[in-house]
Amino acid sequence: MRRFTDIVALVDDLLSRVEERGEARRLLAYPGDFRSVAEEDAFLAGLRSLEVDGALRAKRARVDGVNTLVHVTLGDLDKLYAFRKRTPAAAMSRSALRPVRDMPELPDAAPTVLDAIEASWSRNVAWSGLRQGEVDDLVAAIKLAAALGRLRGQAGEFVSVDYRTFSRRNTGDSKALERRTRLVVELFRRFFPEIEADRGLEDADLLASLGVERFAQPLLLGGTLAIDGAPLPATPFFGLPADQVRRLTVEKASYVLLVENYASFVRHCREVNGHSGGLIIYTGGFPARAVLGAIVSLISQSVCPVFHWGDIDLGGLRIFAHLERSLAGVGITLLPHLMDPAVLDKHGSSADRSMTPLPAHLTTSLIGPLWTFMAGLTRPVELEQEELDPAMPGQADAAA
Repeated sequence: MRRFTDIVALVDDLLSRVEERGEARRLLAYPGDFRSVAEEDAFLAGLRSLEVDGALRAKRARVDGVNTLVHVTLGDLDKLYAFRKRTPAAAMSRSALRPVRDMPELPDAAPTVLDAIEASWSRNVAWSGLRQGEVDDLVAAIKLAAALGRLRGQAGEFVSVDYRTFSRRNTGDSKALERRTRLVVELFRRFFPEIEADRGLEDADLLASLGVERFAQPLLLGGTLAIDGAPLPATPFFGLPADQVRRLTVEKASYVLLVENYASFVRHCREVNGHSGGLIIYTGGFPARAVLGAIVSLISQSVCPVFHWGDIDLGGLRIFAHLERSLAGVGITLLPHLMDPAVLDKHGSSADRSMTPLPAHLTTSLIGPLWTFMAGLTRPVELEQEELDPAMPGQADAAA
């Protein structure tokens, strides 16, 4: 029950509620406990004036022989807005978005998205963190989302650009993407809904898959390699810019192992791959587009099993699925390494949240059985790969 001792506050509350609800039925406001006779007289005088004008309606009843105010409800909305010299939120939103709708080369889905934003703003509700009237941020975010769409169709595996350069090139503001990452990604998903397979990715991971990353990620790998035809010296692992991968040649590889986390990558290179029989590649968590392109280029040189080792949690399984889908596009099957129900059952620890159900597009994925197992657990369990000692792929997985 909303109670007021100030008529202006009462009117503002009623107007805000009618905007939030989108309709005026059954909106009531009640008188509060007045601190003085003067305060009550001022409230009632203001109410009577608005009643006479038709802007408000009041219900009164006889209580102990005294004519008493029970509640107040809406009358003529236009007159209430005029009293407060206030523009309706719907009109403000419509006006604010008019120049946005006139932007050149908007994606085909943009009008529908702008309708949704206008509907939210008309109820004084933020849309994906964007509050009413933040038009400059919206314009910048639309430009960035459209630019991401162009990146999707851009040829070349080694597209790589940092957040600030990408923002400056497309908006003139180098920090626009950092400020509004969530909004930009939401607009991108709505503008280009055909990216269903990537819908489960975190915002930063989706951007990385398109080649936009906060800092350029180097390519780290271990194995027997040559650069420009010259064999590299024996060392646990090497690093170089991902776009230089075409200079590398895989001299030999009995297996390929992609590793999600740095500590596990280093340990496997030092403790298991000492004779450089395998090609070990650090994905850096979710691999950036340039790193993924480098991975595909290197694996294509090798005729051997390809494995991935990562965390057994939602993020780790999503990374596996993304890598699996990317490699399947060039005819390569990705196998899980130390990522199965037996390993989780033996080494896992309690998780804070349950696993989501297996997405429909992953029903044939090799990570599907583990995902389904985790989703069916009564008590959620997960496993960080650093909890495990590195082991030779194939042998360790057969033993598990």
